[in-house]
Amino acid sequence: DLLNIVEELYKINVEFFSLTEKIEIASSTGKLMLQILASFAEFERNTIVENVYNGQRQRAIEGYYQGNLPLGYDKVPDSKKELMINQHEANIVKYIFKSYAKGHGYRKIANALNHKGYVTKKGKPFSISSITYIISNPFYIGKIQFAKYRH
Repeated sequence: DLLNIVEELYKINVEFFSLTEKIEIASSTGKLMLQILASFAEFERNTIVENVYNGQRQRAIEGYYQGNLPLGYDKVPDSKKELMINQHEANIVKYIFKSYAKGHGYRKIANALNHKGYVTKKGKPFSISSITYIISNPFYIGKIQFAKYRH
């Protein structure tokens, strides 16, 4: 991939230059060296991604909550794992689910919460997307989601 990019740049008179390595890409040896260096860089990146994923997975197995706190919960002080109910926010979450169960749409729910002066965990007004996120978040039915977008 990198070699193709470098060759495309060469076609439009843009020269590849490395600050750390002297590579002459006009020669076969230079092209080989570039491919080897690119392969090592890709290998290192993939290793880092794997290590981060494995660390996060292990923390999830051990019961650590990862990510932004869901509305309705706070971290227990001096605990890395436990969450506690934030009653004020929990009432907002209950209102959202009850309103949704009554057939109210996301916009109507968001508007009602904003009219009452309620805000999200980040202190922002409620939006259609914030209501959608809460309604569809499996955390609220007792499931911890991990690596949602892992391919």
